[in-house]
Amino acid sequence: MRLVRERSICGERQKIIVSEEKGRSHRALNQKHSYFVRQYRLDGDIVKYEKCCDFLVLNDSQKRAYFIELKGTSIKDAAKQLESAIIRFKSEILFYKIFLRIVRKNMRTH
Repeated sequence: MRLVRERSICGERQKIIVSEEKGRSHRALNQKHSYFVRQYRLDGDIVKYEKCCDFLVLNDSQKRAYFIELKGTSIKDAAKQLESAIIRFKSEILFYKIFLRIVRKNMRTH
């Protein structure tokens, strides 16, 4: 199991979870501090030798998984990296609803 709580890079009830790299960022909100959350840097940390998306944010209370790719230009590459991450980690998030986020520089996210 690679997604152990001890490796999370955010607090377990953190209000704002920021995934950031090279001037691009994604912000996830845990507005009431009531949900248990985890954040992992996948690309280069947990996954070292293959293409993978940049971050994974888990809302353990609501069973939601957010795969996040921070991209400069190529959306096609981003889709492949997200798909690779889902395949790699699906056994650890079997009962989670999956959400995908691609963040491009100078592009707003919802």
